[in-house]
Formats: sequence, structure tokens, C-alpha cells
Amino acid sequence: MQISLLVVGRIKQKGYAQACSEYQTRINRFSPFQVIELKDQRGARDYSLAREAQDLLQKISPGAYVVCLDDQGTAFSSEEFAHWLEKQKIEGAPITFVLGSGWGLDANIKKRANFTLSLSKMTLPHELARVVFCEQLYRAFTILQGHPYHHGD
Repeated sequence: MQISLLVVGRIKQKGYAQACSEYQTRINRFSPFQVIELKDQRGARDYSLAREAQDLLQKISPGAYVVCLDDQGTAFSSEEFAHWLEKQKIEGAPITFVLGSGWGLDANIKKRANFTLSLSKMTLPHELARVVFCEQLYRAFTILQGHPYHHGD
């Protein structure tokens, strides 16, 4: 299963960048995983969101199953996310997760999405949300493999 994370903006804090890099390496042991960073736009909120949406839509493969990461999406436990991921693996389409800028995601991206996933009901800083997503993706794979990383019930 090919998994991509399209993300608007680069990580500026060294600790977050190191954590994401480590989880990306770990995830690749289970499944091909790539992170594609797009430039965040400067300007008014609506203008920036619309420009970011155009850039994101150009990077999404036509047959991809698109998952927007948005606080208004469905919230899963780690185990539920793992089982959801396993179901997607059976379906066979490449999965593209989309994480917008600090402004969030434009409505056009949300319309393109097949699913919307919430990482938390709490507001997370953009860079931290990226780390949380990568860690949870790695955790999902360890759950599915029976790896001892996850100490759930």
C-alpha cells in the first residue's frame, strides 16, 4: 500500500523535524511512505487557502483515496485507526493524507476528500499535528503487526 502525506509548509523546529524523520523511517519498514511538502502561501486567509488548494489538488493522484486531516473529521482510537487502515489496504488504492497550513484546508480540498480524519478535538500547532499523525500511522502498523510498541488493552 502506497501512502503519501501532502503537507503545506515546512517544519521549522528541529525537534519536530527529527521526530517526523524518525517516524517516516519506521513507517517505511511496513509500507512505502512519502511526505510531500508544498510551499505555504502568504497573504489574506481566503486567498492563501485557495492557492494552497490548487497546489494540493495538482499533487493528488487521480486514483488516490484522499483523507483530509481536519479537526471536524472522525476521531479514532489508535486501534480503530489501525483497523481502518487495514480496511484501506484491502481496498488497494494509494492513500493520500492531506494536512493544510496553519489556516487549515480550503473547501475544495475537503470536497475532493473521500474521508476526513481528526487527530484530536483539541487544537494542535501545525507542526505538532504532523508529528502526531506520523506517530499514529507508525503505531497503527505496529498494532496490525502485533509489534510491542503499542501497549494498549
